Amino acid sequence: MAQAGLDLTKNIVTDSQNISDALKSNDANIAQANAVIYRLSIIKDKVNVIISAAQARRKAKRIADGLTEFPKICLDNEKVTYIEDGILKY
Repeated sequence: MAQAGLDLTKNIVTDSQNISDALKSNDANIAQANAVIYRLSIIKDKVNVIISAAQARRKAKRIADGLTEFPKICLDNEKVTYIEDGILKY
């Protein structure tokens, strides 16, 4: 019984240091992940602008050609990416 207790407590100082190191590493990884998420959100916003501009050009071209704009049901059925009210739809 005493041996089991000794086995649990003999490395308590190094275990404490290992936990502290793991927590610091975890905090650094979370900060890095948050930075990546932020950069990806900027890219997503730029892509949304590109998609919106393409949609506007397509709509203007269809109107110029005397055609109606694509009904929303067509966009849904074809599984294309489009933006509606500023929200990216798939």
